[in-house]
Amino acid sequence: MYFLRRHKKLEETQSESHVGDRRVHLANERTFLAWIRTAIAIMAFGFIVEKFSFFLKLEMIRKNYEKAGLESAYLLGFVLIGFGCLIGLLAIVHYIINEKDIENNRFKPSVLLDLLFGVILIALILAVVVFFWRWM
Repeated sequence: MYFLRRHKKLEETQSESHVGDRRVHLANERTFLAWIRTAIAIMAFGFIVEKFSFFLKLEMIRKNYEKAGLESAYLLGFVLIGFGCLIGLLAIVHYIINEKDIENNRFKPSVLLDLLFGVILIALILAVVVFFWRWM
């Protein structure tokens, strides 16, 4: 288990030099928790979108509309839930890699992963906007 054996027993002189490292480890943990909160929020939003399609279905039945387009609500909700799960898994992997790199003094920030999440998130936001625009 990496988490159980990650911190070494340090001598007094080494212990003082690792005070800054503790801050870096805590910053890495805060970043990990922020990614987890983001993943939970995206999954919750996907759940809301998927459940909103149920209310759309009731409204369609009440107004005798066709059921065209409800499948896209289900699909969009499940895609958001899946994307939230993917963010959570990648956050765990990213956290473990960063912890090892910080411990070995080889840490370099990764911009690629942040850009990838940003692009996918913007695409999903546009999909949600287009979906709701169609229903107005």
